[in-house]
Amino acid sequence: MIKINTYSEDKSPFEVWLFAIARNVINDYFRRLKKHKVFSMDKLQKVISTEKNPEDVFVKSETNDELLKALNILNTKERNIIAFKFGANLKNKEIAEIIGITESNVGVILYRTMKKLKKELEREV
Repeated sequence: MIKINTYSEDKSPFEVWLFAIARNVINDYFRRLKKHKVFSMDKLQKVISTEKNPEDVFVKSETNDELLKALNILNTKERNIIAFKFGANLKNKEIAEIIGITESNVGVILYRTMKKLKKELEREV
């Protein structure tokens, strides 16, 4: 919480400020992911322990790679909405409050983004 002194009650509620920081952390993560192919032993061990054979491990790894490639084509707003919706399990109304758009706009962006991801994933296959 190094940045706690940057919070100003006059500008926005604490929750909005906190989610803005979370959004920036997510964006930083995706930027680093684009630059470097991250290999995690923990993830590998988790995949190996849950899969029955090498073919399953390979298929799961390929699926994850395809999903990451598809996510990388999204713009920042689309990635944030996907991260908030599926990563943080937030409702559209909560997402709207965090990023400052209407709830219906969140729904539209989410719908279009999911179509874009589906199209990209089908193209990969």
